Amino acid sequence: MFHFYKEVIFYVIKRFSILSLSVLFVEALAAQPRFSIEDVEFHSDDVYLTTRVNNENADYDSTATETAQLLFDQLQYDNTILNVPLARSLNDIEKGRPVCVINKIKSQAREQRFLYSLPLNIFQTQRFYQHATLPPIPEQFLNDKGEVVNIAEVLRQYAHSSLIVAENYSYGDVLDAQIRQAEPNQIIKVSNTTFFSRFFTLFENQRSDFALIFPSALFGVYGTSVPIKLRDYPIAGNPRTVSGHVLCERSEFGKEVIEHVNDAIRALYKQPEFVSAHVKYLAENKKGEVRNVILAAIEKTKR
Repeated sequence: MFHFYKEVIFYVIKRFSILSLSVLFVEALAAQPRFSIEDVEFHSDDVYLTTRVNNENADYDSTATETAQLLFDQLQYDNTILNVPLARSLNDIEKGRPVCVINKIKSQAREQRFLYSLPLNIFQTQRFYQHATLPPIPEQFLNDKGEVVNIAEVLRQYAHSSLIVAENYSYGDVLDAQIRQAEPNQIIKVSNTTFFSRFFTLFENQRSDFALIFPSALFGVYGTSVPIKLRDYPIAGNPRTVSGHVLCERSEFGKEVIEHVNDAIRALYKQPEFVSAHVKYLAENKKGEVRNVILAAIEKTKR
């Protein structure tokens, strides 16, 4: 009989211990802090963006800056946006640091390694600008729509000319491939952090004869008074518009960040300020097309 009661007491103690441990485990999980967007370190390699977003009194100067500010306001994110070279940001992400990068164009190579948000901003893609002091691009380098077939072949036609590009920047799969085909001595690489400050100075002073420029960037710098005469050509195979996204690590943490960011972007899509932040930086003849693309992208997220 003694052994019977001993076994009963041992069983009760064992069950109670398991139950207690279970309760403690559940309580420990509940006590863990929930995900906060403040845990994320947002980077940008655009010094103009970080300068303005981090200064509440600064004026907006571009769609990229204004949509970034709209996003961080919607997220109620109060930390500083860090100005970091893209290569270092991507290295930080791959090391597992809680870093995300704002305003990045998708590329097939990066989509294998990183997660992207919904479109935060939409731009007309870069056009191929040429100083008007040069002869027009010969017809054999254009298709029947007047689009440049391959910018590397055009550069070879103008052997003493060059093209300025950002050092660690994706122009999209089509243009990235063509830039790689160009002669190395015809490509001038400028660091991302100083790109815009140096780019327009070099191009305006004809240190480079060709440029890949977003029409919105050209309008943002010069408005309707461009101080140099230019020709511009669309590029065959390049999409008419391109979107900027938030880029995060491909992990559970990254998924959670992207979910929060996407919720905020969907809220922005309902605000008139979102469309306004795009069209105000465009010439009149460019506004209609971009507005229609934005509205179509917004509608797509409702399906």
